[in-house]
Parts: sequence; structure tokens; C-alpha cells
Amino acid sequence: MLIDTFSSFLKRWDGSTSSWLEYIKHYPELFEKIRWDYERYKIDWREFLGLLLKRSADELKLAHRALLT
Repeated sequence: MLIDTFSSFLKRWDGSTSSWLEYIKHYPELFEKIRWDYERYKIDWREFLGLLLKRSADELKLAHRALLT
């Protein structure tokens, strides 16, 4: 099952770590899945956040549209 939280993400996202943490605290199960997935590959979830911080909102919107199609 896919749950689309992108609109919630965009409401909080300002390109900072704190805005992502504010967003993800509303989705604790999603955060646990992210952490678990990265841990099984022996990667710290903060690396994911570092990659996300390098993306613009326009790039994220484009990726979201592509996922929906």
C-alpha cells in the first residue's frame, strides 16, 4: 500500500533538517521504516536526509509527479 504524504511534506519543507524532522514526526511508522531500511544496508538514515537536503522543491515535485504516473 502506498500512502502519499507529499502535500504534508511540502507544507513543512523549507530545505532544512529541522523542517524534515518536523514533517516526519507526524509519521512515526514511516520514520521507523526509513531507519530500518537504511540500517539493513548498514547506512545511517541521516545520509538519506543529507541527499534530500541537496534537492530543490521543484525536483521533489517532479519526482512525485513521476511516481504518481
